[in-house]
Amino acid sequence: MTRPTEPDATVVLVGGHESGNGADLAFVPDLVPGALITPAGRPLHNLLTRLLARSTEAGSAPRPVVVLPMTFGRNPPLVADTAKTLRWLGAAAGQPAAQLSLADPFGTSDHLTAWLRTAAVEVRRRSPKAAMLITADAANPFDDADLYRVTHLVRTHGAGIPVETAAVAS
Repeated sequence: MTRPTEPDATVVLVGGHESGNGADLAFVPDLVPGALITPAGRPLHNLLTRLLARSTEAGSAPRPVVVLPMTFGRNPPLVADTAKTLRWLGAAAGQPAAQLSLADPFGTSDHLTAWLRTAAVEVRRRSPKAAMLITADAANPFDDADLYRVTHLVRTHGAGIPVETAAVAS
């Protein structure tokens, strides 16, 4: 379990294919003031480099940066790539370990399954003859297969309505 962040920490949300590389997270800064959103890879590296340089130039104690991979477990490479970026930056800049922190991913595929099962129950409650279609942007064969697995669990242990999947080209 991730410990609570420092009150003055900068929170960086890293988006992958589950959030349109962060584009679908645009509403988050309204809920978490000061939160920054970026895709993984070079944009994350550049953002963290700027944040670390700014905290060093300020002359005061470095402001901690907490990086949160925004995945429901369908994007393991996002977590790995984010961790590599933090490791490289920390080693290259000689940053203290406490300044850069990687938070646990936002959720797991179990969380996603539970929330979708709850949605299926609500769909059936409102319209017993309805069906449910779970869609997501296509990613890669492994992550797409996991979406089908989640859908199967929702259908099998859901509310007794038809539940199907569609991985759509983005």
